[in-house]
Amino acid sequence: GKVVLLNFWASWCESCIEELPTLNALYRRKRGPHFELLAPSVDAGGRKAAMLFVARYSPAFPVLLSDSNTQAAYGVRELPASYLIDPQGRLARRYIGPLDPRVLENDILQLRPSAKKS
Repeated sequence: GKVVLLNFWASWCESCIEELPTLNALYRRKRGPHFELLAPSVDAGGRKAAMLFVARYSPAFPVLLSDSNTQAAYGVRELPASYLIDPQGRLARRYIGPLDPRVLENDILQLRPSAKKS
């Protein structure tokens, strides 16, 4: 029942690091009953690489570990790759490269349940 942003990233990805402040700010403003941000790492180093990244950059949102099946299911080929999922669990939008905060905010607002009632 939430709008979910999945943000696939890797610790070696400079664009992923550059967009981190945008993601942190978004998560702090939007998290709650209508929005969630989850960030699966695609690092070959697995948990160790993800934990080192978390220790260094302290993301405000949950960091997960991705596997090759999940990456294939979403068609992750470039990083960062983000997927906006509507409250019914359907893929609503795909973003490749660093996120534009204005575009993302607008897309999230359009998917919130209250937006459809007006």
